[in-house]
Amino acid sequence: GAWFSPSFSGELVPLMSEAVLATMPDMRPFIERKTGSAVMYVDLIRALRIEHQAVVIAFDWNFLEELEALLPAVRTGALGSEALTPAEIQAIQSRGIDFIDWAHGTVTAETIDLVHAYGMELHVWTVNDADRMQALIDSGIDGITTDDPQLARELLRAQ
Repeated sequence: GAWFSPSFSGELVPLMSEAVLATMPDMRPFIERKTGSAVMYVDLIRALRIEHQAVVIAFDWNFLEELEALLPAVRTGALGSEALTPAEIQAIQSRGIDFIDWAHGTVTAETIDLVHAYGMELHVWTVNDADRMQALIDSGIDGITTDDPQLARELLRAQ
């Protein structure tokens, strides 16, 4: 931790299990897969008994397909950042992935409508601007990842 600030010297990075448990029960843990096998994630999720709370998101859609096959109770989200096409939506859907989680910069109201036409949810990441967040909410976005949850709460309460 000293690289960040001397006051964090000696501070250890928590284990993923510790970080996930720190969110419970007030929040639903969203776990972004960076590395590791689907079996490793299944073992962790089962050990923590969070099969019905955990959400796993990843850029590797094959990983998510394998995770879905091993542990269908866990919600999964396909990450991406380029303009979303019908072919990609179909590829995500065919893998049994539960929702799409896309970079907000490429998402328009038309994108939201397109994803909804396929019967899927569309979430976006990472939105910290109030005007952009409001535009997405007004367009029917299903979920927003943000570094400013207070702003998101305020905008949603005002609806």
